[in-house]
Amino acid sequence: MDRWTRGDSGRVFALVLPVASALAQAPTEFAHYREWLELGRDETALRAAVASVLLGKTLVAMGGLTVGLRLLARRGAGARLRLASLLGTGLILGFVALDLEVKRLTGNPLTVYLPFVFEAETLVWAGAGFAPGPALLRAAGRLGLALGIGAGLAFGLASWAAGGPPERVRRLRRAGLAVLVAVPLIGLGSARSLPRSVVGELRDDVPGFGSMSLLLSEEGDGESKRLRAARAAIDARYAASVSQWPTVPDPIALPTEAKASGDDVLLVVVESLRADALGSDTMPFLHAWAERGLRLDRHSATSNASHYGLFAFLYGRSPLRYFETLAGSEPPTLIEALRRAGYERHLLTCAELDWRGMDRFMGPPHFELERLGGAGLADCDGGVVDRAARLLGERERPPRLVLAFLMSTHFGFHHPADVAPFQPALPPPNASELDPRRDGPALHNRYRNSAFYVDTLLRRLLSQIDPARTLVVVTGDHGEALYDDGTLAHASRLSAVQTRVPFVLTGPGVGAGRVRTTPTDHADVPRTLLARLGWSSRELAAFPGRDLEQGGDRAFTALVHAKARASDVDRVALASEAVRFGLRLDGTGGRARFSGLLGRNGRPDRRAVTDDEADRLVGWFEDYLAELDSGVTSPSTPIE
Repeated sequence: MDRWTRGDSGRVFALVLPVASALAQAPTEFAHYREWLELGRDETALRAAVASVLLGKTLVAMGGLTVGLRLLARRGAGARLRLASLLGTGLILGFVALDLEVKRLTGNPLTVYLPFVFEAETLVWAGAGFAPGPALLRAAGRLGLALGIGAGLAFGLASWAAGGPPERVRRLRRAGLAVLVAVPLIGLGSARSLPRSVVGELRDDVPGFGSMSLLLSEEGDGESKRLRAARAAIDARYAASVSQWPTVPDPIALPTEAKASGDDVLLVVVESLRADALGSDTMPFLHAWAERGLRLDRHSATSNASHYGLFAFLYGRSPLRYFETLAGSEPPTLIEALRRAGYERHLLTCAELDWRGMDRFMGPPHFELERLGGAGLADCDGGVVDRAARLLGERERPPRLVLAFLMSTHFGFHHPADVAPFQPALPPPNASELDPRRDGPALHNRYRNSAFYVDTLLRRLLSQIDPARTLVVVTGDHGEALYDDGTLAHASRLSAVQTRVPFVLTGPGVGAGRVRTTPTDHADVPRTLLARLGWSSRELAAFPGRDLEQGGDRAFTALVHAKARASDVDRVALASEAVRFGLRLDGTGGRARFSGLLGRNGRPDRRAVTDDEADRLVGWFEDYLAELDSGVTSPSTPIE
């Protein structure tokens, strides 16, 4: 006789618990994605499809657990089987609960951070502002509730089955297996009806959805012939381009004879500096200082994270080739050019730079690195600007480049207590304790106070330099979300608030009172600065990017989502004020996929793509690959 039909309540409990607990937790997960995907009340069919997809991927994992429990039941039953079911269900649903908490805090799934949990630099960059205690408690509470409901239902059904004929157990087992098989199949069928932009969002954000999405058709329902042709065109063009890229990019050609003007260069990069911080109220000094030169009002950091933004800033190259460039030990283009011209190069900061390989291009031998300390980041940044002023104030020396990387606007948003004009403002925040609706305005004020403090530091620094002999750049390494795009901090969405930064350029060779409102990005910086310092257009012919002072206008900027591993698929947005095209580029497989339109908040825009937009997508992608090719395969022979 089948051991499962003997009325053993332990076996029934073990079978029912995973399914019942998954059903109990499903509404919480759906509520998150309903808000995350901005599903409207009138989108009933879409809501039902997303709900079935989410529940289906969880039940796939539960099905594997049930198979294991079935094998265990052949060797024994009772308490050991119940314990195994409880532990297995707890692990699966605990991961789901913690994943939801991580996404609520950062906008990224838990799987992004798992490889770095035990790396010291992860804790250094996260800091006390991301102390996980409250988030862990909330996740544990949700898990406990789901397990409690599931255990109650499992116990009730086990008691019911144990008190009746064996046929009850058979029916119960068949019902459980039907749920485990039918719901994932319904979820897969529902996924086929989802808009492509939603499928792409779920593929990136839902652990376990990736394997399901492999079974989905590549054809988008209701797409125009023009859009289908555009998809095929960008895929073919990318495959042809990637096949020609060397494993390690060739160095960008530099002139053999440096003819720099000898003017000093001061680069001030401010951590997490939002574009809207550059206003007459939040940063009044920098806003006024910008009248001395060029201000870029639609400038992008090229990415949404420090290592990518600073890479583009110093190399003049798209971060799409970040890992390959570091693998080739290529020095940062701007810094190497100034080294050849006889410049001393100093990097001053309070930050730990061993993050995703940043120390390989922001430290020795490319810079003389000074990591300063202090009572906190605000105090430390004061030391950074004072040291920068002393370095640039010394006489009888070679020309100097000083890169001051300020950290006060990193999450936590640091400033002295007596520099806080914007109220009400939060005390030092812990992200895992914040509520967007309750704390959003006060958090924004705290951020503005930190930016205002940085502005006072800039006043202190720039008042001590010679503006006629110092080329000055003030910008950010990326932006910062303050729940404007549904997330907090950065490195989660290719939204305007996470990628747009202020940019001010002043000094010799820069016309005063200029404001540029066309798209620009960090990859344009090295070419622009070297042109101001005396390099000719012929000598800079091999450089990617455009001269921010004299170059032509861009139609769009290419934004690259930061990734942790070279093998990961690249997420890219080709963005203008009017439209944002989302792309996923698989360099290993040589595949390019258009994942749909994006809004300024980086979320999927589910409206239909027009034929004109389809044509624009192909044209922009061609232009982007042409720039990549020029920056990746440029001649390695120096220009004479």
